Amino acid sequence: WDAGYTGQGQVVAVLDTGIEAAHPMLAGKVVQSISFTGDSVGDAVGHGTHVAGIIAGKENGIGTYDGVAPDAQLWNVKVLDNTGHGAESWIMAGINYAVDPDGNPTTEDGVKIINMSLGGSYTDPDSPIVAAVADAVAQGVTVVIASGNCGPGCPSSDCQGFIGVETPGDAPDAITVGAVDDASQWACFSSGGLVGGGSSLKPDVVAPGVGISSSYVGGIVAPLSGTSAAAPHVSGLVALLLQANPGTSPAAVKNLVEQTAIDFGDPGKDVKYGSGLVDAQSLLP
Repeated sequence: WDAGYTGQGQVVAVLDTGIEAAHPMLAGKVVQSISFTGDSVGDAVGHGTHVAGIIAGKENGIGTYDGVAPDAQLWNVKVLDNTGHGAESWIMAGINYAVDPDGNPTTEDGVKIINMSLGGSYTDPDSPIVAAVADAVAQGVTVVIASGNCGPGCPSSDCQGFIGVETPGDAPDAITVGAVDDASQWACFSSGGLVGGGSSLKPDVVAPGVGISSSYVGGIVAPLSGTSAAAPHVSGLVALLLQANPGTSPAAVKNLVEQTAIDFGDPGKDVKYGSGLVDAQSLLP
């Protein structure tokens, strides 16, 4: 921030449960909203609002909390309904909308960053959502996805016995994000492992994801934990990077984020920390 990188001019599409756009931390932030769920664009769950604040929230008199890219703007692309669940078709439609909202590939009207703090168990590594992520990346969009909360340390009941990286966090071209606590220790719920039939290792990096205070429904600030809170830290960081270096390709962004991360755990890339803890100072010297 002291160097002037605050996400100015950058737009992040938040594919989630919706966003409470009137929240004091998010006032004026949400410049476009659409719902693919049949529900209104508002957030009845709080999840999407929390994610949005981590990316681009601004203090605005309710505390000392700013998001990672406090001058970035947001698209509210609702792909999870008012119970927090979503259909594969909704998520794919949301991805396609964020990339090309008018359906005309000759116009430049999409975003360059997508955040998906969502996921589900799977048996087929070639899911349609993974293909949609690959298409988005091929069209110049950096896609940041939570690795999931199905780690072997303390699996959630929501995982229903599934252990490992959820889809679409298994997408090879995405930046998949695991979680650490404020002592940079791996969070026991944070998913990791080999994906794509064993061809690649996830997560790619980790970020703070335990007890993260951010905007929440009802105009309040609340602490939540999960890889859902870790991924938006990286989306905000990507916004800073693209402000500093416009036109950087998604592959180059992914490589830079990984190469400048602080290596924790086993030397090199591992199933808990990926390539390490993201480091803004090294990424944007």
